[in-house]
Amino acid sequence: MDEKDLNILRAAILTFGPEHQINIIKEELAEFIAAICRLNRTDTRKDRSAILTDICNEFADVEIMIAQFKLIYPDISKTADEYRSYKITRLKNIIKENFSNLDGDDAQQKVAELIN
Repeated sequence: MDEKDLNILRAAILTFGPEHQINIIKEELAEFIAAICRLNRTDTRKDRSAILTDICNEFADVEIMIAQFKLIYPDISKTADEYRSYKITRLKNIIKENFSNLDGDDAQQKVAELIN
């Protein structure tokens, strides 16, 4: 997100207030979750395509609202980066522990290339 976009987000926070924007974050997250849940209930390719479009729309809303959350709570970004790094390392270790569960040498080779 560029500085112009961030300035628009700052203006939204100033215009509507941080508490209101945090409520909108919750609404957008709920809409995103609902869209993802609909993906599991579709049987046709057409329905799936429409739902994926809806998910993209909701994903964009969530990204915008997360950016606003970071502006409201600026210290959270550094802390979140630390947690993200820890969790990625933990996930890598879990993958390594389950490496032998992969079917076939091709899958194992691909995963090995991705995590090293």
